[in-house]
Amino acid sequence: MGLAVLRLGMAFASEAIIEYMNKVKPPYNVNLATQELAMAALDNINWVNDHIRQTVKEREQIIEQIKSLPLIEKIFPTDSNFFLAKMKEPRKVYDYLVSKGIIVRDRSNVTLCEGCLRISVGTQEENTLLIKTLKQYS
Repeated sequence: MGLAVLRLGMAFASEAIIEYMNKVKPPYNVNLATQELAMAALDNINWVNDHIRQTVKEREQIIEQIKSLPLIEKIFPTDSNFFLAKMKEPRKVYDYLVSKGIIVRDRSNVTLCEGCLRISVGTQEENTLLIKTLKQYS
């Protein structure tokens, strides 16, 4: 549903692990607005599943279209709404994308993500623009 900003998650674990987690979480860690939006999502599970399918389709199309570009060294496997792309000159690619109004996350200085940009899946129009812009950079 595009609700990642809510930062809502769920954990299934043994009682011992849940007890440990409860010791380190804030006492009121899920606000009312987040709870209401999460419940709305659960009430519209078919829409959520359609949204997930569309996101996966878009992600696969982005990856398929950019994986052979000369600036791409590797695209890491993902099951998420984003992927890590190892690039030649990641900072230059990042700056270029930003100059075109496309925001990605530069992870090139993060341990185990050296040389990578984190690219989130957007709308079909946003993804088309991303692909076109990366092809123009190459």
